[in-house]
Amino acid sequence: MIRNENCKINGDGSHTRDYTFISDVTKANLLALKKKTKHRAFNIGHNIATSTLDIFKALKQELNYKKEPVFGPEVPEVINIRLDYLLAKKELSWKPKVGLKEGIKKTVEWLKKVEG
Repeated sequence: MIRNENCKINGDGSHTRDYTFISDVTKANLLALKKKTKHRAFNIGHNIATSTLDIFKALKQELNYKKEPVFGPEVPEVINIRLDYLLAKKELSWKPKVGLKEGIKKTVEWLKKVEG
């Protein structure tokens, strides 16, 4: 999309994921290392399911992208993912700080720098 190429979405775009910005993931990992949480698994997310189509729309707005998505065939995958971070909040005092809109904006800014 940043190069104004077509954007392909597998399926109808309704499948969801829990998107987490890299700085939040990094912070959670550092907290886990500091607390020495051996053999523990933590969900690091927002506990918010966002559809691929909603991500497309947010990127379309941020990039002023004019094209519509090209829908491809459905691929076998988990349809919906949403992560409950309550254990990380309790044991690591962690919670996400970067929201979806801010994360998309930061990602687009970074990509523009990288792409030149």
